[in-house]
Amino acid sequence: MNTIIHGITEKITKDIKNNIDLILNSRDISKFIQDTSKSLDEIGVKIVKEAFKKLI
Repeated sequence: MNTIIHGITEKITKDIKNNIDLILNSRDISKFIQDTSKSLDEIGVKIVKEAFKKLI
């Protein structure tokens, strides 16, 4: 069973790995912050979307 929690966990794991690789390889902290922020925004959108589905 694939739930929103599984999807979010997979996204967080993948994005954090990519962002850590980015910071270790390029040492570009601003890109790391931007990518992390974008990832968290996308996760927040998914959570709110699911919450609205439950309300309707």
